[in-house]
Amino acid sequence: MTNMQIMAAVMVAAGTATAQTAFAPPSAATETAQNVPVVEKSEQGGWRVSGGLDYRFRFKTSLQMNAARYDAAHPPFTPPQMNLPSEAAVRAQIGMGTAADGRRDYGENGYVNPDDGALVLPDFTWDWAAGSASQYDAASGTVTFDSFYGVTESHIGARSASSVSDDADLAGVSLDIARELWRKGNFSLDVTLGGSYFPERSLLSARQSFAAGSYHSEVRKISDVYDASGWMGVPPSPLGGNGGSGAMLPDDPLRRVDSLVSEQDETFGGGAWADADLWLAEGRLCLMPKWQVFDRFSLLGNVGVAVEYVGISSHSGSWMSQNQTIDTRSSSFSDNEVIVQAILGLGARVAVTDRVGLSVMGEARLPRVTIDVEADPYEGEVELGTWSVGTQVDYCF
Repeated sequence: MTNMQIMAAVMVAAGTATAQTAFAPPSAATETAQNVPVVEKSEQGGWRVSGGLDYRFRFKTSLQMNAARYDAAHPPFTPPQMNLPSEAAVRAQIGMGTAADGRRDYGENGYVNPDDGALVLPDFTWDWAAGSASQYDAASGTVTFDSFYGVTESHIGARSASSVSDDADLAGVSLDIARELWRKGNFSLDVTLGGSYFPERSLLSARQSFAAGSYHSEVRKISDVYDASGWMGVPPSPLGGNGGSGAMLPDDPLRRVDSLVSEQDETFGGGAWADADLWLAEGRLCLMPKWQVFDRFSLLGNVGVAVEYVGISSHSGSWMSQNQTIDTRSSSFSDNEVIVQAILGLGARVAVTDRVGLSVMGEARLPRVTIDVEADPYEGEVELGTWSVGTQVDYCF
């Protein structure tokens, strides 16, 4: 065989081997490697530290005014004293207007004692006296005796204003450390230990005002008008019968008139206010199952327990204006509570680089918890937010 024939045979054999290699079916090992997502370093077993922002929704505060507490701080107002007798007392002194009622006492305006002159002139008396000559009206021929009394009507307003409530959200920071416990294919399980801190936040700021009460006062007078046209002789000074030496008056008045002298109205105002604040610190221990869906994308779960330390404080007070004087009261309240809750969460993670990832997690904390709040004169409760959303940046060692 010549050299040329040998070279041709070698080339044909080499081409046949190449063709067989190119068209050979892939092995099972090759197919498995192509279908399994590449496990990034940040998804592999080891320690992972993450930190970020945490947002808790709907901390609901509800307060209702306690009427007894308001009254204890601001006793019901008393209308100004008028220094006048009541209508009943005045009518008892002057009788009902007939001689059978006996002596009528008109205070500083004098008196009339009926029937004293019965032996001389029936139905007339000289036992009377007026306090001032101005009580005699020569034009009408009458003598008027006035008696003054006071009338006061008061109304105590509703002490309990409508309830007040408000919702607030808390924003804080979080820090967690995690380690992978188990992995099989695309699935893994991490254990995480971490916490969140939410600085003090105002939950509610309420201001209420209401009508605490009112009063209406009147000065009135009852005027007994006597016919003096039948006098005998000139009335002495001071005007009066003087035991028979002067003029006589009929036993009964000609008429009796009840009239208004003056009146006054005033309304009293009251109100209350309350401010409630809250801060929260949380520690948690959770198990986090993960499913790596794509090379750089994973779905996350979160199941665990949280221990929360909650601090609540309030500043409150009330006021009432009474007789042009404003009376105020204020108080403070604080309380700290330790609460244990279960955590259920669902989220996702994206591997930004081989070691750095970005995750978002939505969580629910159960059961729902309420804490009593004292904000004198209010009382009520704060319902802790159940839902939260957090976002974190993590680094894998």
